[in-house]
Amino acid sequence: MEAPGHESIIDQVKDLLSSAVDETQPYKQLYAASDLLQAELDKLKGADGADEAEAWLKAQKGLCLLDTDLRQEGEACVLAALPWLEAKAQDAGPAEFLPAQSSHQTQQPQTAESAPASHPQASGLGYKAIAVMQRCYNALGALWSERGDLESALLWLNKAERVFHEQRKRMLQQKGDDRDTTPGPQGSFAVGAGQGDPAFAGEVLEAGYTLTVFSLAQVHAHAGSKEQSALYCAATLQRQLASGEVQLSEWVQNCLQLSAYYVNASAFAIGQYLLEAVQRVAQVEATKKEKAPDASDGQAPGGDAWKTLLDEDVAANVDLAWGKLYLFRLVASLAYMQQSGSSKPSLPYPSLEHFPDLLRFPSLSHLLPSPEELPWGVSALATSFETARDLFNAAIPRFNASLEYYKLDGWVTEHVTTQLEVSNLYRVLAAFEQDPKRRAAMHKLRVSRLAHLVGALNPQHFLGLSRSIDLETANAWRDYVDALTDKLDAKAPNKSSKAIAEGATAATHSYTRFLNSFRKDDTGQMPDRIDADNEHFFLMAAFNLGRVLHRSAMRVDQHTSDSDLDIMVQAYKHLHWIADYVKRHKIDKMKQEASMAEQLASLIAEKIDLSKKMASMPKK
Repeated sequence: MEAPGHESIIDQVKDLLSSAVDETQPYKQLYAASDLLQAELDKLKGADGADEAEAWLKAQKGLCLLDTDLRQEGEACVLAALPWLEAKAQDAGPAEFLPAQSSHQTQQPQTAESAPASHPQASGLGYKAIAVMQRCYNALGALWSERGDLESALLWLNKAERVFHEQRKRMLQQKGDDRDTTPGPQGSFAVGAGQGDPAFAGEVLEAGYTLTVFSLAQVHAHAGSKEQSALYCAATLQRQLASGEVQLSEWVQNCLQLSAYYVNASAFAIGQYLLEAVQRVAQVEATKKEKAPDASDGQAPGGDAWKTLLDEDVAANVDLAWGKLYLFRLVASLAYMQQSGSSKPSLPYPSLEHFPDLLRFPSLSHLLPSPEELPWGVSALATSFETARDLFNAAIPRFNASLEYYKLDGWVTEHVTTQLEVSNLYRVLAAFEQDPKRRAAMHKLRVSRLAHLVGALNPQHFLGLSRSIDLETANAWRDYVDALTDKLDAKAPNKSSKAIAEGATAATHSYTRFLNSFRKDDTGQMPDRIDADNEHFFLMAAFNLGRVLHRSAMRVDQHTSDSDLDIMVQAYKHLHWIADYVKRHKIDKMKQEASMAEQLASLIAEKIDLSKKMASMPKK
């Protein structure tokens, strides 16, 4: 039953929620709207036949409060309204009582109250009641996700998904459309969104379901269901494109994240396809805004004008994503090359058959490369230094472009991690190089890229990054020494030995800084055991330190200096410490390294004895 005066209250609520938000009081309008609705609910107390109006008003109030810090009260209102909505949904509720769009649902291009009053009901249920239930389920799913209860979040979001798909199935059947409508990402294709499809329950439910799919992608990601999350993310991107209501920077960032998932899974063709889609979507928007040449001939506009439409960090992330694509292809190429045997296993997603249909963006089909043209499986891999260099040359300008934005001053984490990835890029390319001198030069370039970071961060605030910088710098110097040692210059042995010793000394300093970062602040002693996340890196660094200490004191004759002898003693003690640590804590996966440490320690002990004997011999 409709009580008099509600139209005026609902209009006031709409005006409040559509007014500009005061950043100093972000919940002011929502509180005011809630108070208005509560006052109207108070008037209904004791009134006959007020159940219907109370349900609509409580749902409205609850959705308002769920966007504030009064989420518990908002949850109570929504839960109180849902039984009536679910039981009486066959009766279409008054349009003016449909909840106004809340601030966390900005993806919806249209609010439910703006839908045509004459719109047909879906499967006998009141369309407006379905829309209210859908929004309540979405809001409760978001609430429980924020609380960290992913099981409860999925419960509510799955309800929203089922309600939507039940209506979709009936409406598509009426049209003779037999597409799969089973709840899940594969059944999440867009129907009528942005196209005013009168056979389905309008753009409101479509937009509401896009929010459901978006939320499901997030919740599955938090739950560790990465593949399911990726498919829901793909469905979200497809639906947002089909709606014609794309928030460009947000869409691009989500697409970049989805690309990263596939690149990390070695699905390089899919990752590249998504990066191509990013550029094409932005170019289309640039064309609309007359910031790029006209693309009415079906060709994508050229140039980089489209980047100006993106938030600066998102534009930098585009370059970063391309750089990582080429880096990961290079890393996978090296791993594949190092596998022994004639029957090497294929990569994941080896062919076009693995391409998700949800990523076939119809509106971009004339602009995007055909999936068949993309590098599937092993065709994405480099097989020689020349092809590896091509990937390297494609990656470097992308990384450098992203660093133009992600400077150390202001973007510490992003700058450091990007520089570490550039170092990794040089490292992998060096593995394809046959000439030891050229390989050594590449490792020296790694050191150069990291030099401005060494000692630049306060370990109290950036301990993890500081350790990463020291470890990567140490490994770069170690690889430099190994490359020089592979082929000593017979024409200039002293020069080669000097370079090796200098590199080993530099590596020693970096490894020592890394290892010392684990000492206890109060005693300066190493803990009895390193934490599980860092133990492997710690032990490998300790083992490599023993190796480079040995390398830095290679000369054993009558002229061996006391400092060289001290270095050898230090290396001997250090290597024994590693072997003892591994045995004491029974670390089976490091047994081989521990055994090598003991063998190297024995070799150093022999060198020490020989050095002492030679030093005691009469000098000629």
